[in-house]
Amino acid sequence: MAIKIYQLPDQVKGLLATLGCASTVNGNRCSDYFIIAEDEEIGNDLSVSLIEERANLPQREWGYSMHVINDIKDTFCQIYHDDGNPGTPEEIALAMLKKIIAAELGIFSIPARLPTCKEWDALVDAVGESDDMLHWQNIFFWCQDGIPDCMSYRTIRGYHTARYLNHYHAALRCADTGRKASLGFRPIFTGPVVNLFPEGNVAAVGSLYMDGTPVRMPQNPVWDGDICDYIPGTKLEFRPALEDPAYQIQAIKVGNLLIADRVLLKNISWEDLAAQGFCVKD
Repeated sequence: MAIKIYQLPDQVKGLLATLGCASTVNGNRCSDYFIIAEDEEIGNDLSVSLIEERANLPQREWGYSMHVINDIKDTFCQIYHDDGNPGTPEEIALAMLKKIIAAELGIFSIPARLPTCKEWDALVDAVGESDDMLHWQNIFFWCQDGIPDCMSYRTIRGYHTARYLNHYHAALRCADTGRKASLGFRPIFTGPVVNLFPEGNVAAVGSLYMDGTPVRMPQNPVWDGDICDYIPGTKLEFRPALEDPAYQIQAIKVGNLLIADRVLLKNISWEDLAAQGFCVKD
């Protein structure tokens, strides 16, 4: 079974934009149905409709639910409710979609984002500046940090020394896509997965999928080595580690964070990463 997971932030936008195009019997607004996953071998899909739960309820009990049709597993329709956690409608809906994919298909995504400069420096302080361990030589990677009053540029680290710092423009512009062979994506992992690893250890934290296909980890992680190029517009997702070591992401634990020990993809812009929720987009 080859399951393709759609760009969930895009589906969230569609769900919220069409909220109110239909309604339930008690008057709650509903959205159109949107596909969030598809079995590419047989064409069946997993689709959802967002329901705004407000009718006849006090404001403190307002929330959302989703009606789920799972033709991939051919199960009965299900209703999923939000967990009552605070957040914007976009954040709540995105969390619900991830929950549904995990429950309906058994596919769990691992939270990941770009590191901050402070977090990278903490890693360098904790384990030293050895390129054999951190693989910073001859490849830049994106960090969250920007320049005050000039947030169209973001910080890049690596390439020359473990502590080298420079900036590169984040936005996709007509003259330049913001993508370079020498600039890549080194994620930091958060959430419950961090608690599974002892401090300072290097361990397999998961596998990276691009457009539903696992990405082989580079063995020569420099700009002209074997780091895989990002395919513009494709979805990136981190899932539990595959059994094949060639597809296992190695990460180092520092405090309550796990940082990948090398760049996983190159020719990827800050905007590409922001569009998929791996960094804060201003």
